[in-house]
Amino acid sequence: MNLPPLRISLRLLALALAMGATTLLTTPAFAQAPTTLMQQGRLLTDDGEPMIGLVAMQFTIYSAESGGEVLWQDEVEVQLDDSGFYSVALGDQGSPLDASIVAGGEAYIAVAIDGGSDLSPRFKLHSVPYALSSSFAGRAAVADQVAAGSVTRESLSEDVFEQTAAAVSCAPGQVAVASSSGWECGDLSGGLTISQVRDALGQTLGDLSCSPSQTILFDGTSWICAAPVSYQAGAHLALNGTTFSVDTSNLDAASLGGTDASGYLTASQVDSTYLSQADAANDYLALSGGTMSGDLVVRDFEVVKETNNSVSTGFVERSTSRMVIRNKRRRETVLIPRNRLHELCSDGCTYTIAGRFWNSHDQVEHLSAGPFHFSYDAPSGRWRDSRNTWNISGNNSVSHVYNRSDCCYFTEQAYVAGAGQGDSTRDMYLLNNSASSCPNNASSALECILIFEN
Repeated sequence: MNLPPLRISLRLLALALAMGATTLLTTPAFAQAPTTLMQQGRLLTDDGEPMIGLVAMQFTIYSAESGGEVLWQDEVEVQLDDSGFYSVALGDQGSPLDASIVAGGEAYIAVAIDGGSDLSPRFKLHSVPYALSSSFAGRAAVADQVAAGSVTRESLSEDVFEQTAAAVSCAPGQVAVASSSGWECGDLSGGLTISQVRDALGQTLGDLSCSPSQTILFDGTSWICAAPVSYQAGAHLALNGTTFSVDTSNLDAASLGGTDASGYLTASQVDSTYLSQADAANDYLALSGGTMSGDLVVRDFEVVKETNNSVSTGFVERSTSRMVIRNKRRRETVLIPRNRLHELCSDGCTYTIAGRFWNSHDQVEHLSAGPFHFSYDAPSGRWRDSRNTWNISGNNSVSHVYNRSDCCYFTEQAYVAGAGQGDSTRDMYLLNNSASSCPNNASSALECILIFEN
């Protein structure tokens, strides 16, 4: 920035330094000294007009009035007011001020404007800025005045010495005791008796006098002498000293609180009653009776030939081999579990669809169709029926896998109160359409049934 020639109001600068010194004189002795130095002044052009706005000013502290060593320097942006006056705290930005700057003796401050040379003359820093070192020098001055070994008992006043325990001379066995009039020698002869100690501490185990073989027991209030604890082996237990062991010679479930052995089936009874070995060569067990709950885990033996002509064989476990879906709710769908449908039909399954109802003669009838071959892949939503029907569930294009007499639909769209909800998911559904042509008399409503088998 090109500026007109400048001249600085030296009178105001000197006045500013003097005002800063007055402020620093109010700092208490030995308090933390300020680490900033207030600098104030006024900048005028050669025409005597005040400079205004933001000016770059460089402040330098030298060790001599001319020449000398640079002790500290910083450049700060200074805001001039409309009359050219400024005020800045040196050390508050950039380079900090500390006691080492003025520790060597005299110091002088110079000012330069916008990258120019230092203005003359330099101004001497007087005693007040040296308060930067007061937090150290105050304590050092006191310490330097006390010679080593100069503080002795004799040099202390009698009042000071009498306030210490060392002022009393006690006999062996005595202790120094503080009283209202000062330290005195106290006598501990006699001390505390065992009875006094027990009264202070309460009952101790040493107060008890137990007979041989008795044990000490706390009854909730105090310690007492009690007979030793005895142990006795119960039914089916043997005691050897303090060690128990189970006597298994006559052990049965009933004696342990369980069901008597007569309530259980033997392995041969299970084989003959519930399971039959239908095909021992292929390790296949068929259910021939009884009741089972939960998923039936079956193991299919698979032979797989890959595109590279490699062949692998092994068993594949499936959590179920059959799934039945029923819907009695007219004009609405029931969701078919997607994960089970995928497990059953990802590599092919069969399904049968039927409408079940009671006729006027109280006889059950079915509107059934199938079985048909079907495949479904949950990740892609692709499905295909053996009647050459196919689509993708979740592609917003509604297709029905099978429509049985306009009454029961195997479909990829959900329905609520007869209104289609669109094909936006990969789920499949069973719809009970119950059109006017579907059986629905007063004694029996139509039930749609969809059965999948692997």
